[in-house]
Amino acid sequence: MVRKEGLSDAQRKAYLLIAFAQVGKAYDFNFDVETNHSIVCSELAYVVFSDVDWSVEESVGRYTVSPDHIAALARSEDDPFSPLLIYHDGRELPGGQHRHNLNALLQEDYESVIWD
Repeated sequence: MVRKEGLSDAQRKAYLLIAFAQVGKAYDFNFDVETNHSIVCSELAYVVFSDVDWSVEESVGRYTVSPDHIAALARSEDDPFSPLLIYHDGRELPGGQHRHNLNALLQEDYESVIWD
């Protein structure tokens, strides 16, 4: 789970209104960010935070954004998001090491993950 930090009350309200507008939409089995009638979890961040420069990937003729694309935008202090909660192998990882652990997991360097 990631969080966009440093938001004003007005920004927070605007983002929440966009998020709530997605409630009730069908599941997007095509994983296509260019449609607005259906949605998946990673598309929610893409739709709500439209001011973020998202990395999308073309797959089977459509553009998608994956959870890894979102996580990649929380790797450093300069990124728009901060890691808030990380689970790996069914276990919650410790809070003080989120950025380190996020980078280790994205690099598939599982031996560097700090578990306690």
